[in-house]
Amino acid sequence: MKPLLKRLALIFCLSVSLNLSAQTTMEETTEDLEFFHLVNEMPYFGECTLPNKNEETDCFKKAFATFLKSNLVYPKVAAPLKEQVKVYVKFVVTEEGNVIGKELVKSSGLAIYDQEALNVIAKLPTFAPGKEKGVPVKVLYLVAVDFNP
Repeated sequence: MKPLLKRLALIFCLSVSLNLSAQTTMEETTEDLEFFHLVNEMPYFGECTLPNKNEETDCFKKAFATFLKSNLVYPKVAAPLKEQVKVYVKFVVTEEGNVIGKELVKSSGLAIYDQEALNVIAKLPTFAPGKEKGVPVKVLYLVAVDFNP
């Protein structure tokens, strides 16, 4: 009888342990999904720290476009592009300014271009983090990477 109780107690302990482990994992996953789309101070890189928000946004757009232009590698394909190829990618800028969670949102239909869009996003530098009410927060970005003929 005692060996049976020991086994039941062990099974109970393992069951509780697994449930706690699963809850912790679920909480961490949920926490990873907490981010902002628009915050008081958007993340940026480069020299875009101007007092006027509109000028700051324009500055960042130009810095981002310059980064893409200088880092985007056009894939070598048999036929040259006849029309623009557009790939939509999302990523998160963390509270520390790191780029994480790079993910294809809308494919161009051409895997080689999709992969290059992800590759260029992976090269992004560390950002100055976004802030909401003065507190650094995760911010989600959705960008279109264009390949022009």
